[in-house]
Amino acid sequence: MPMFTPESVANTVATIANELNSVVQTTATQAGANPELVNQIRQGIDGLRSAASALGQAESTSAAQPILQRIGADINAVLGALAMLPLPPQAAVIVRIVQVLAPTIIAAGSILFPATPMPGAGDQTQVGA
Repeated sequence: MPMFTPESVANTVATIANELNSVVQTTATQAGANPELVNQIRQGIDGLRSAASALGQAESTSAAQPILQRIGADINAVLGALAMLPLPPQAAVIVRIVQVLAPTIIAAGSILFPATPMPGAGDQTQVGA
């Protein structure tokens, strides 16, 4: 059984979104938290959840690649916005873990869904088959 599957990558991205949501829930009540920025972060997390769901259902490399790019962009946008908020220590730890973990998850997704299909695989290679 492979270590990474499309479903495991999608589930990990969904877990990251849930953890980032807990950070924003905690941080939103802190003094100095900009409500507009908090709302933007929540929208980014919603986008991340949507992308995770779409990745779990992707049936081809051509379908998955733009989703992986979106996931990477969404994670970076959320982390960048969180950096502008006063984070309590426990939230800062979660953010740091996501900063370290996210590139590994994106790399795993890129291995499962290479931008250039392997020779003979064709563009619509089925995954998990």
